[in-house]
Amino acid sequence: MFKSTTNDLDDDARHAGIGPRSRLVPNAVGIVLIAAGLTLVVTMLRSAFRIDEVNRSPPLALLVDPAEMLQQEQALAGAFATGDDEGDRAIVIDVGGKIRLQELGPHGIVQFEMASAFLLGRRDRKLYLAVANGGQIEAANRDTLIYYRDTYHRTH
Repeated sequence: MFKSTTNDLDDDARHAGIGPRSRLVPNAVGIVLIAAGLTLVVTMLRSAFRIDEVNRSPPLALLVDPAEMLQQEQALAGAFATGDDEGDRAIVIDVGGKIRLQELGPHGIVQFEMASAFLLGRRDRKLYLAVANGGQIEAANRDTLIYYRDTYHRTH
């Protein structure tokens, strides 16, 4: 009869490619693939929840020179509006850092008004009004303001 020993079985298994070393490679590849997949999922989730950081504008460099602040406030002082129909909006800028955001009702009558303070600042050489209640109004020129992608033109 045939006599089998443990060493003979180990030699046969090694020659057939089913020994402990041959199982180690597929296990390592599987672990690497799982780790790579988890890394991709974590990266996707982190970027999905950081949308606010991506869309955030760079900070304004506030004006600190009192003479320049007064000059810019005087140049911008006045009323601006998106139109004169019901539902249009208006912005009234006063010298001294006060601003009024308005919504017009029928016949151009102010239906809603919110008063706030503002600070002047620059970003990329453009002048902005940083409103205390939130938002930044771009002063495209002395007769045009842009607020939340709406264009306001000087009315008087």
